[in-house]
Amino acid sequence: MFWFKNTTLDAFLDGFSLFCRYGGIAKYEIETSGEEYIVALHHEINKKWSIFVGYLMTQGMKDILDIIPKFEVTEYSVVFRFPIPHRK
Repeated sequence: MFWFKNTTLDAFLDGFSLFCRYGGIAKYEIETSGEEYIVALHHEINKKWSIFVGYLMTQGMKDILDIIPKFEVTEYSVVFRFPIPHRK
């Protein structure tokens, strides 16, 4: 969050996209559906990696944004879902 100078959801997702792209974590897709965000990560490692990335992102979002996403893992992907926060 240092580069973005704030701790908003947009800054978190921008930082995570950089982490994925340049850290080689996974390829990602971010979209909205109704009242929720859906973040899908695809990689070529294994299910343990999916579980690790799932908990890594969940803990980061909980600590930084006070959002606890739900996630589903498969052998080569992780899908996060969480409500779109209402802006004040």
